[in-house]
Amino acid sequence: MPWNRVAWRDLGYGDGYVVSLWLFPAGHPPQYVPDYRPETNYTTLENCESLIRRSRWFEKRRALRRACSGLAGSGLLSKLEGLAAEAQRYALTGMPQRTRIMYMEYKGEDIVGPARIGRVTFNKAGKSVYYKGRRFTTLTGGGFKSNYYDAETREHYWISGCKKNGTDALYSTMVEVDEDVREEYWTQIRNKPQMKKVASFKCIGKYPK
Repeated sequence: MPWNRVAWRDLGYGDGYVVSLWLFPAGHPPQYVPDYRPETNYTTLENCESLIRRSRWFEKRRALRRACSGLAGSGLLSKLEGLAAEAQRYALTGMPQRTRIMYMEYKGEDIVGPARIGRVTFNKAGKSVYYKGRRFTTLTGGGFKSNYYDAETREHYWISGCKKNGTDALYSTMVEVDEDVREEYWTQIRNKPQMKKVASFKCIGKYPK
């Protein structure tokens, strides 16, 4: 196609780099052109080089899951995923980052949702946490009963440190405990070593719903 038959239009800021092709007769404008999207805190791409490296690690982790899918019942798959996540942290930063066992509750549809306890990794600025390949960014006080949002889906979550008495939820809900942090959570945080194999429990919550 001749170069002078192509028209370019900048549509602003989005969640990624997208190129669309519209075909229209010569001398006539296109029938539909999306509105320009201005820059916001949610659409700015930061540290693009790290994002590219991270996507490669996601592909390797998916391949690992496919190869080990038959081992899920033995617990080996969870341990291998933990090793893969640790390798990912080194690949992204060149050095180990601060990690912590934290409480995470989904707030996308209601003030109470499914929750789990797992190990997250903090970025250098402390404004985002990573969990199993997902990035959660702080809402800086802008959420309702939530303090983080999923950078990909924009869904809201409540993420906080685990309390010794187990009352992490605002309202009663079921909580799953990841296998790779289960023993540490029950023995060091809850001080209940007799429950170190418990995979889920009912959290009574801080307030009655």
